[in-house]
Amino acid sequence: MKLFLRLVRFLCYMALVVLIGGFVSLFLLPAIGVCSTVSMSSISCSTPFYKSIAELGVTVVILTAFTGIPLLLAGAGLIFLLYDVFLWNHARKVREQLSENPDDSVKQGKPSFLLFLLKFFGVVLVLVLIAGVVVNV
Repeated sequence: MKLFLRLVRFLCYMALVVLIGGFVSLFLLPAIGVCSTVSMSSISCSTPFYKSIAELGVTVVILTAFTGIPLLLAGAGLIFLLYDVFLWNHARKVREQLSENPDDSVKQGKPSFLLFLLKFFGVVLVLVLIAGVVVNV
């Protein structure tokens, strides 16, 4: 079960990276002047390499707009990322307290209720995504 959850977390992180990369490529390529036209109907770039990047960006946008699956996965990835950053920050603070007072018994405490909510909504988003895929198939 832990392996499955780690795979789901990895999939959500990758969806977040792909979604951000697709949207950034759509805005960045015309901004730096490499592509003159990037739209749903036509893409004109200076080299085939930049054209393939622009096509990937357009594909990500179209897939997100019509299915919503990448957006749900990326949303879950964002929630998992916030959860991991919060845990990392909490562990860092506990390590600092332990290094300052090595003889004092410092209670590590449990992570806050906000952390529980972040994890809960991440799991709910993944379950909604799985249910949506199963219903549509």
